[in-house]
Amino acid sequence: MGSSVIAFLSDFGLSDPYVGMVKAVINRINPDAKIIDITHEVPKYRVDVGALILKTSYKYFRKGTTFLAVVDPEVGTSRKGVILVSKNYVFVGPNNGLLLPASLEDGLESAYEIDVERVRMWEVSKTFHGRDVFAPTAALISLKTAVNSLGKPLPMDELVRIEIPPKDPVIEGGYVVAEAFYVDSFGNVILSQTLSSISKLLGVKHGDEVIIKCEGGEFKARVVSTFAEVCEGCVAVYEDSLGLAEVGVFKGNASKALGVGEGDLIRIGKVL
Repeated sequence: MGSSVIAFLSDFGLSDPYVGMVKAVINRINPDAKIIDITHEVPKYRVDVGALILKTSYKYFRKGTTFLAVVDPEVGTSRKGVILVSKNYVFVGPNNGLLLPASLEDGLESAYEIDVERVRMWEVSKTFHGRDVFAPTAALISLKTAVNSLGKPLPMDELVRIEIPPKDPVIEGGYVVAEAFYVDSFGNVILSQTLSSISKLLGVKHGDEVIIKCEGGEFKARVVSTFAEVCEGCVAVYEDSLGLAEVGVFKGNASKALGVGEGDLIRIGKVL
């Protein structure tokens, strides 16, 4: 296994030099590496969001791709850096649950704790393992360096697990109670539940109207396949590209219009 492709995901953002420095380290070790950015706008410290994005993204990459994923609020602590080898891919990053959902879905075969002394190029920063530990590890793997030469085997039961969507919806007083898991850059509100599970509980189908109750008030919305099935400025509920239910406003910002932010609860009911 192995290719020159490295897929890179982080919560670094693009206004600081961090992404550039990570790529510079990779280029220094493997000038032929092909780096594909998944995103660097994972909400700060949101390991669960990063894990979901990685899980829904990895399968679109060619087999042998190395995934470098860094959402690492515990950097510099006793948390381990790991390499996870699945059936078709390799995942590099912190042992905090970020890598596990994707690697498990692809068929996790082995795990290794990164030996920092084998991969580091200079003194390792306490706060930037993405540059000083994970980047050189991913670059070496892209050169087809044997993974077992970069660390020691790690028992599977030492891998940190976290909960990511989808979650089962609950119904209270005729309304499904859903959580706003993530708000994207368009202001679309991604829920922790799937559209199919919500629709099944409410007994609604494509084209039906629903009522949304949230901090911003009460809104009518329509269950659709895509934004353009409702009028401009109208509220829609649909399945998003991550496979979850999403609330959006056609050519608008649902988070602002509904007054809903990450972690808020919304209630969705059937129009009688």
